[in-house]
Amino acid sequence: MKDNPVFRSYDSIARPANVTQYALNDVVNMTASRMFKFNKMAPCKGMPFYILKAILLSTNVPTVAGTFNLHLYRSEFAIAADNAAFAPSLIDSLGLMGTIVFDTAFKTSVLTYYYPSDFTYMFAIPGSSEDSIYGVLTDGSTYTPASGEQFTPILIGQEWL
Repeated sequence: MKDNPVFRSYDSIARPANVTQYALNDVVNMTASRMFKFNKMAPCKGMPFYILKAILLSTNVPTVAGTFNLHLYRSEFAIAADNAAFAPSLIDSLGLMGTIVFDTAFKTSVLTYYYPSDFTYMFAIPGSSEDSIYGVLTDGSTYTPASGEQFTPILIGQEWL
């Protein structure tokens, strides 16, 4: 890769005020569900780029950390509400660019940082009329969240050209 500009994009959600345990592959979201939107990842609409690094921040410092999956898509579609099974249609799944597995945790006194243990980089192409990409966070274990817990995935990328 050349020395092209590096950028970062993030989005946040605050989950509902409950502590209902997630089952494997449940959607982690707000009450009014929406996909994460990572703005202006591509330098121009439809132009490819690399995702170099990913971090997931959580406002919970649980005794047992969770494992989370961030599924990245070229375009937005309707998803299930918090704590419902993630079940995208075949048509929606055609826009899947990849999944980042956050399986390593570092806890501070107020936050948990989640990192992928095995991630080099990901080549990504947004939809033809998009310079942003979209994500869905799902549980990769049986995680017990904090009431109103906030999740903030951060993607660090670089232009492809």
